[in-house]
Amino acid sequence: RLRGGYQLLEGRDKYELQAIRMLIVRTMVWGLVMTVALALLGGALVSRGRIRRIGVINETNGDVVAGDLSRRIPPDPAGYDIEELGVNLNDFLGELEKQVDGLRRVSDNIAHDLRTPLARLKNRLETLRLEVEDPGRREIVEDAAAEADGLLATFNALLRIARIEAGSRRQGFSRVNL
Repeated sequence: RLRGGYQLLEGRDKYELQAIRMLIVRTMVWGLVMTVALALLGGALVSRGRIRRIGVINETNGDVVAGDLSRRIPPDPAGYDIEELGVNLNDFLGELEKQVDGLRRVSDNIAHDLRTPLARLKNRLETLRLEVEDPGRREIVEDAAAEADGLLATFNALLRIARIEAGSRRQGFSRVNL
């Protein structure tokens, strides 16, 4: 109110303020949409690389489980944190291969070391069987010789298995159409 009974009215055009407000809201919405889209795209790319790497690790582990202890996980050129897992698994596989090879050598050596005395024992029993005239005693000697034969067959089978597992006897194998 002004003096003299007059009133002063002021008017403003709100269209400009509303336009600015709408521009800000639209910009924020588009920024949010773009941020979410880029985050999803980045996450998909990163996870695809990680899933591929885990697939390589699983494939290598499957080959090891199938018996190929010489397989190793190839290094990852990207150097992700999952690479440390691959390095640790390779160390584990190397140690496992050494232990299994050591066990094979020990079992092979034991079989060789026991086969020779068993063969001598069998030969002595055969000689004794020829010299014994009493049928009852001869039967005991024949049973002991048969036991020695069984033990020799077992040790020969163990040696064959060890050679086959080591891969040295594979050249004697051939494909058969079942």
